[in-house]
Amino acid sequence: MYDWHINLVHIRGRNWFLFTHSLSLFTFFVATGRSRKQPQLVALFEKELSLFIIRNISVKDDYVEKLIPKNRRYTLIKGSNRSVLGSMNDFKQQIEYFIIQQGISSYESKDKIIQSINLCPMKGISYQQPLSLLLQMINHS
Repeated sequence: MYDWHINLVHIRGRNWFLFTHSLSLFTFFVATGRSRKQPQLVALFEKELSLFIIRNISVKDDYVEKLIPKNRRYTLIKGSNRSVLGSMNDFKQQIEYFIIQQGISSYESKDKIIQSINLCPMKGISYQQPLSLLLQMINHS
């Protein structure tokens, strides 16, 4: 439930962190900023995932707590799941397409892109939708 892949991708002249949940393939992305100082990855991940859940899924604290439990510890290792990495490449291309078409001017437009890519059925999860699968996992844990 707590296994995520992270990739630094370059789209339209900007760097983005792409976060993908390993089991559901739920994916979201965050700009890294233009400064040379990179944000703290863990804090950025927790903040952006929490905000997306609260704005788009549920304001219930238990949804956030099931994905970001209290007393958590993080271990960053090199990912090797080729299926997830391939899906992340697909997501990168989808995000790039949406950014070219819509641009990102606010949380609202970024959230629309995240929702759109997570409603696409994915082969890596038996053609289920990543968002639906993530919600099933949250509700059954």
